[in-house]
Amino acid sequence: ASQPATSPVATSTDAPAASRSTALPNVTPGGLAGLLDMIAANPDGIDLADLASALSFEVDDLFPLVDAGVMLGVLTVDAGHVTLTAAGRSWESADILEAKRVFAGLALKHAPLVKTIDHALKQSKSQELHGELFLDLLRGRHTDEEARQQFHIAVSWGRYGELFDYDADDDTLTLDEANKG
Repeated sequence: ASQPATSPVATSTDAPAASRSTALPNVTPGGLAGLLDMIAANPDGIDLADLASALSFEVDDLFPLVDAGVMLGVLTVDAGHVTLTAAGRSWESADILEAKRVFAGLALKHAPLVKTIDHALKQSKSQELHGELFLDLLRGRHTDEEARQQFHIAVSWGRYGELFDYDADDDTLTLDEANKG
């Protein structure tokens, strides 16, 4: 009896598998940093309803930001009460360069698509790749619109963390100078 063939990519443990992760919440690092600032003003945390009221938004509008914060390990939520973690306090209180470094580490640890792009760029001889490569890979698990959204979120996060850059005109991802070596 013959064994079914398996894909070497699917069984490899060397590269992260973005397809095994949950989707990246549709938020920017700047938006999340702003949320952390609001929460940091309340040392014991704040109820989501009170936070939404302070921002003149609905609680549901906070969910993508809160989901991103939980995903990255900078927020915890318990019975509708949100607090900063130690990582959240570290990011929130850092100067801009340190904040970018902290965010980069969190994104590489907790956002598999960002880690996948970073890893692929580091493995590439030229340290540059076509963005369409990742869009095609994402389309295997997402609609075209979702794939584009996930790609653009990952690019936004990677740029903020100075991990990689993206030139949309040339469809080229490149490893950021700060991330080489």
